[in-house]
Amino acid sequence: MSRKLQPDGFAFMDMLVTLTFLLAMILIFLPIIQYTRDEHHLLSTRSQMMTELYNEMLNDQEEYPIYKQVKINHTPASIEINLADSSASGCITWENIKRKQESKCIYVKKGF
Repeated sequence: MSRKLQPDGFAFMDMLVTLTFLLAMILIFLPIIQYTRDEHHLLSTRSQMMTELYNEMLNDQEEYPIYKQVKINHTPASIEINLADSSASGCITWENIKRKQESKCIYVKKGF
């Protein structure tokens, strides 16, 4: 004597609850992952921009002010370096991934 399994609603409800839970987890974690990637890109770009500005300020130039367009990490930026008396100021400006204008400056006292 074999016993046949009767289809009931338990398996369907179990599957429905599991899929709902899985979808909820995906909807929670995807924005968190995207936010983390955006913040990593922001910090990486800032660091690369400051490194480029620092390297440009290390170069001894004869003519000031210096205006230069650069592209760092697929982001266009402009560098401006001015010399006043015994100090130099350099600023780099770019638009970040959040579409906001960002600017960082370095001020250096030059020894002549």
